Amino acid sequence: MDGKTAITRGVNSKPSIKERQRAQREEAILDSAVKLIAERGFASVTFEQIADEACVSKPTLYQHFRSKDDLAMHLSLRCMNLVRDRVLSVPSDMPVGVRLRQVMRTVVEFRLDKRLSLYADLAQHVLPIRHGIPEINQIETELIGQLESMIDEAQTQGIVRSDLSASFMCQILVSIFKDQTYVDPSATLETAEIFTAEIFTLLGMPALD
Repeated sequence: MDGKTAITRGVNSKPSIKERQRAQREEAILDSAVKLIAERGFASVTFEQIADEACVSKPTLYQHFRSKDDLAMHLSLRCMNLVRDRVLSVPSDMPVGVRLRQVMRTVVEFRLDKRLSLYADLAQHVLPIRHGIPEINQIETELIGQLESMIDEAQTQGIVRSDLSASFMCQILVSIFKDQTYVDPSATLETAEIFTAEIFTLLGMPALD
């Protein structure tokens, strides 16, 4: 969905039938792209193959996405929205220590989900251009702000180590989550548990029995 459509939706109470149809077609194209990229890798998938899989013409595909980089950007934005939705699903009225643990576990499990391994492939194509994508930057800034705020509150309560600033610790965690080393298609729940325990150790939080 382009910026002009988003603005239109902000003015009108409901999207038009044409807008809903366009959005549904775009989601179908993205679903088809995810399927093919997961099977063959981003570099090996062509626009023609995506169009065939989505049952649309190539000109129709270009109406939604200008290039493969544009498609990769939209898929990465979808991934960021999924992360945000999962983080926001953690109840905000939890004690900060419990909430921080739950958010960390949620993000780690999402990062290691074998169904999302294709995003590691996309990352190398999107990272060079993502700084110019306001939607992705906005979500990332929001998530980092929430994480830093939780760490700061946890430090105040003596739950998290205080020898490092909340901002610095947040930067370390974000860099770990972005590292492709931790995207493993063979990752299991056990791997997620080990990774999460290491994150808690970094924060200075004792492991739970």
